[in-house]
Amino acid sequence: MTTKNSSESKRRSAPKRRNTSRSADTPLSRGKRGTPPGRKARAYSLAKRRDEQEIAAALAVQAESVTPSTPSRKPKSAKRNLKRRTSASTQTAAHASQPPAAGQVSAEHILSTSLSPNSASPSARFPDFSRHGSQAPISLPPELNWDKGEPNLSPQYAQPPVVYTDTTIKRKRDVLRVIPLGGLGEVGKNMTVLEYNDDIVILDTGVLFPDETQPGIDSIFPNIDYLVANRDRVRGIFLTHGHEDHIGALGWVLPMLECPVYGTPLTVRLAQNKLDTARLKRYRSHLIEVKDGDIIQAGKSFAVEFIHVTHSIADACALAVHTPEGIVVLSGDFKVDYTPVHGEPIDLIRFATLGAKGVQLLLCESTNIERPGFSMSERRVGDAFAEHFAQAKGRIFVATFSSNVHRVQQVITAAERFGRRVALVGRSMLNVFNAAWSLGYIDVQEDTLIDLKDIGNYPPEQLVIITTGSQGEPLAALTRMAYSEHRSIEISRGDTVIISATPIPGNEKPILRVIDELYKRGATVIYSALAEVHVSGHAFREELKLLHALIRPKYFIPVHGEYRMLYQHALMAHNLGQPWEHIFLLNNGDVFEIVGGEPAIDGYVKADPVLIDGRSSTTLDNEVLDERRYMSEEGVVAVTLALQYGATELSAPPRIQTRGFAYKDDTQNLEEATLDFLSNFIHKTVNNRKELFLALEGRDFKNQLQNHLNSLTGRRPLLLITVIEL
Repeated sequence: MTTKNSSESKRRSAPKRRNTSRSADTPLSRGKRGTPPGRKARAYSLAKRRDEQEIAAALAVQAESVTPSTPSRKPKSAKRNLKRRTSASTQTAAHASQPPAAGQVSAEHILSTSLSPNSASPSARFPDFSRHGSQAPISLPPELNWDKGEPNLSPQYAQPPVVYTDTTIKRKRDVLRVIPLGGLGEVGKNMTVLEYNDDIVILDTGVLFPDETQPGIDSIFPNIDYLVANRDRVRGIFLTHGHEDHIGALGWVLPMLECPVYGTPLTVRLAQNKLDTARLKRYRSHLIEVKDGDIIQAGKSFAVEFIHVTHSIADACALAVHTPEGIVVLSGDFKVDYTPVHGEPIDLIRFATLGAKGVQLLLCESTNIERPGFSMSERRVGDAFAEHFAQAKGRIFVATFSSNVHRVQQVITAAERFGRRVALVGRSMLNVFNAAWSLGYIDVQEDTLIDLKDIGNYPPEQLVIITTGSQGEPLAALTRMAYSEHRSIEISRGDTVIISATPIPGNEKPILRVIDELYKRGATVIYSALAEVHVSGHAFREELKLLHALIRPKYFIPVHGEYRMLYQHALMAHNLGQPWEHIFLLNNGDVFEIVGGEPAIDGYVKADPVLIDGRSSTTLDNEVLDERRYMSEEGVVAVTLALQYGATELSAPPRIQTRGFAYKDDTQNLEEATLDFLSNFIHKTVNNRKELFLALEGRDFKNQLQNHLNSLTGRRPLLLITVIEL
């Protein structure tokens, strides 16, 4: 009874619905999207309409160029009872335009029915946000904490976990499949596969770098066994931008697939460098340059569109894949920067246009979902550089990512403003600079750059040195300078070191050790914890909300992040109005399908990461990694024994070798105690009429020796016992 009265009281006090309307001729106009029932749904609808009006007004879209989409349809239930299948129970109002003929989509159809991203002048495409600084001048839909549901989880996350034995997918026709092979539950190794009938396209092919739990591993690549088995259907690889976590595995993938590779100019130049480094110049002919706004036909089923975004590297793009099942948008890495250092701001107009047409699926990066608000504009870093350059009296060292062309440009601009010469240190820094400069993405005066070997010809107050090593990498130039191991440069008192980067998760300790060493050598160190000398290239929470508000996808899969990031992104999308049953948390290898507009997770392909160890490559072997970690913690003891078969004593004194187990002063005492143990073991074995040779090779001897060493040292080393029969 109490609950009932409380409920009635709430209904009586609820505010009346305002007569809020939305202009029918804006590019965001379309049929009403299905929303969950109840008062919160009505409140969300009002807020959503109001905010869409503000977004449309801020973007100043040419409304007459956009055709409103079809009216909404009533939700229909989706009942699919397939083996190992997680299906959606409800389908919201369809807001996507009708696809072309079944199984086909053409670039001509897309261009004839959509707003061309390059049709308007820059002033028409991008409003003037300069008076707002780095903050967006629009309000976004509030996050409404609805029911405590959960997204559709990967069967691999189920308890107990579902184990799939199939490594290939059953060939069913007219099914759109989205298969992430990397980038889910991890930051790096980004790779997503789209498949429809006889066509496969690949979005990015990145690398993941190992952490401290993977000793001896150089790099980690996506598993492409499924793609190799279906290489005749692969129509191309489409790259969003030139960062390692998106192109780093190209030298591994391309020789096995031998398909076209599409990317923007700087991305292609960096991909060429990777192929050259891997001695794969013969595959350069597979690289094809495109520009933002281009639409590439890929087989009969796909047309892939490049959409300009802003990021910490030039020529970054999102991808819109037009399929017979609707539009799939992959955000790539992006941020909403209205005042970029080079080029135009992010093409929000195109995202809004696609949202008006209807987007079936959004795959959006989740890297900075845990950071509230908006990210700062890259230009803010330039102002910080000018301030610190004005105060510095000696040499200035700036450590940053070699791929951050905009950051390098701002260092050069500040150096020229204060009359300093610039030297570049690090092979990757030189490679990226040359590629960017050849494309006109870096503006530098003729006499600004000098060779590293000539820095001794200039006084310290006239020098700026741009270097790699912002993450404390052991072999990077800044790290070697900090430890006085660089062959050309020595850090000294009076130098100023600016670390223009934030530590990647897991790199905090190495970079802090480098900072400590720099301080010990008398340098002044400026880093992100002390000053605004770095801004992120990834969208913060409010920027992600903006993209969701513009695109308004029917289904959503968070990508590019560790699991907590993916979950937080899913929660944010739900709080913006996306039903739980339309949000999917996948794992690498899951097969996400859309059939007739209805989604499901159906099956799994092999996605175990490929570990590159020197010149060898193999799939993940936990036993090998466990042994490496064990040896690094406990050490190794090798015992060599020689005897004749049937003998009752050793033919030669045993040989004992240790590595990483005993200190030098303790080695002799340890060997003597071990010899005593061996003598006692042999004596007991012979007295019990057991075969000595077999006893020494048995597990019982190994266990007893292990316990003996543990009693002496408190450690249990890895034992290598060799019995030689003479």
